[in-house]
Amino acid sequence: MDRQNGIVYDSTWKFANNYSATLPLKWMYIDTWNDWNEGTEIEPSIELGYLYLKKTITNINTFKATNVSTDTCKFEAARKIYLAANSIEIHQSDSVVYYPVLKRSVKYLIQGNCTAAKASADSILAPPHPIITATGLATYCSGNNSITLTVGIYAAYHWSTGATTQSIIIPPLNPGVYTVTVTASNSLTGTASITILSACNVPTIALIATTNITATTAVANWSQPSCVNGYVIRLSKHNLNTWTNYTISPNTHYTFSALAHNTSYDWQIRTNCNATQTTISTWSATQSFTTNMKEMEQETMMNSSLSIYPNPVTNVLSISFPNDNINSTINLYDMLGEKVLPSYSTQSTNYTIDLKNLSQGIYFLEVIMDGEKVVRKVIKL
Repeated sequence: MDRQNGIVYDSTWKFANNYSATLPLKWMYIDTWNDWNEGTEIEPSIELGYLYLKKTITNINTFKATNVSTDTCKFEAARKIYLAANSIEIHQSDSVVYYPVLKRSVKYLIQGNCTAAKASADSILAPPHPIITATGLATYCSGNNSITLTVGIYAAYHWSTGATTQSIIIPPLNPGVYTVTVTASNSLTGTASITILSACNVPTIALIATTNITATTAVANWSQPSCVNGYVIRLSKHNLNTWTNYTISPNTHYTFSALAHNTSYDWQIRTNCNATQTTISTWSATQSFTTNMKEMEQETMMNSSLSIYPNPVTNVLSISFPNDNINSTINLYDMLGEKVLPSYSTQSTNYTIDLKNLSQGIYFLEVIMDGEKVVRKVIKL
């Protein structure tokens, strides 16, 4: 039936409103169905908007001699409150944050403030912010595994691959940027992208590459690449390129142990992208460190009775021993553990060393007395 854009509906009302029989007409029954193909609905629709609701109000005003407003603001506010409530119900909007806002929207509508009700509901109906979750990313660079990309629950999906499902599978060796546009139940859309890499990348060395250095141990540090099955980290004495390899599981640090004290070492690391080590990265840049002097960790009981002055020193350093007639050997080392002056031997209780030709910096004075070792830090000005 052709409703003639509301003319048929108005004509029906006109017949009722022109009723003039003796028996008064006090009631009007509106029979509406949501069977859209029958063309009997007065509900809002995409095609007709609020046309039939407004016509219903206008004709009721004539029939009842009332003055109800036909302003559609309240209709729109009610629609948006419904969409906001649905968004919270299906967890597209945070219930803890937005349920109080929803209550406030309903309150505004009841108070007749439809503009405030719409604005409040709109704050809940923000565009969706989808997040893509990648399953299998850590092994994709092996060249043998696929990746599953998934987003949350929405009304509709459209991936850059053409897929319209919640999840898609990326086959091996198909790196690139993958994008999804989702449509929420409120008809608003949001987009997210993810970059898939198939390269086997070298780990990123930490800003401080080697830490916790002692006389016999040191810790190597790096950041993991997105795809990793494990690593090979190797160690050599400085500049010798005689490497010892260690195969390790995914991690961000490794502790070298059983090192020689006061010795310089080099280390490098590469990524293994599959278990068979047929897909690997290049080696990282070489990182170097020097272990501590052993005596610096094991100062002895003579430390408290040995006196050196002045410290800091400009030219001559004086050493005072607790007893005379004790064979004492004196050595001086720089920060790298290199001996910077010849060894001195004495049995005196006082001894001086001329340091005027040394560069400014920090040195370590080693004193050996009857097999006991004491190490003191000396600052040269």
